[in-house]
Amino acid sequence: MNALTIKLHYIMLPVVSFAMNLYWWVCHLNRLPRARRNKRKVSVTCGQDVIDYMAVFKWRAERVEWRPWVLTIIANDLSDDCDGAALYGKWLIEKWGKRGMALNLWKRDSYTGHSVCYCPESGMLISNGCVDVVDKIDWKENILRNFDYDYDIISMNGKIIYDKGGREPRNN
Repeated sequence: MNALTIKLHYIMLPVVSFAMNLYWWVCHLNRLPRARRNKRKVSVTCGQDVIDYMAVFKWRAERVEWRPWVLTIIANDLSDDCDGAALYGKWLIEKWGKRGMALNLWKRDSYTGHSVCYCPESGMLISNGCVDVVDKIDWKENILRNFDYDYDIISMNGKIIYDKGGREPRNN
């Protein structure tokens, strides 16, 4: 995985995601009122609330790489792949009043990746509905360690922010 491939992924993913979300809602428009009600009911006042909401999330594999909207995840009975888990977790953390970071983890020699959410204030790491806490000191290295170094690169918003096998990019 190189910087250009990560940048292309970052550019194309929103386009594909918009189309997929639109298609999903055209096929499931009847779920909109209940999903909106359920979204309004979500209340997050502490880290334990984030853990409790994520415990209900159901991971499932998808064949197409796309990022659902939070409303789509809620309407789909809190079921999605790692992208959905990371985005739902980010939304919950932000409802809590903290900063959530949607991160992509990549393997250097393949196009295999994984999405997670990290909260710098609490050290909370969300992956596929599971919530762990990683040491906030050297958090990037600790996230990779949490996945037994299956991944080498961390990117955010299309930019490599940590490369285990190379140098750490400037301006972190």
